[in-house]
Amino acid sequence: MHLVIIYYALPSLHPSLNLPAIVAGIVGMALNSAAYIAEIFRAGIQSISKGQMEAARSLGMTHLQAMTYIILPQAFRVSLPPLTNEFVKGFFPGFYPGRLRVTEKRS
Repeated sequence: MHLVIIYYALPSLHPSLNLPAIVAGIVGMALNSAAYIAEIFRAGIQSISKGQMEAARSLGMTHLQAMTYIILPQAFRVSLPPLTNEFVKGFFPGFYPGRLRVTEKRS
């Protein structure tokens, strides 16, 4: 749906936003992938128990140190399988942008 909005709706809002199909496809796929990756990292960080942060803080670490040395390495391990899925999905982008050329040429 976002590809259709980028390709067809943006030019109607402002004529300078008239993008070629390949650019609209790349921008749409990049925005979609970025949203999924952000959600993957957010879920990975939230999956680490609060006790890990409390333990790091009780050892005298700052919030930044606790995130850098304790929370994020564990969150990365949890996030790696879905990140791999998102990476593999990036090899098959031809299916989505190809739908932009199904209709008649716009003026």
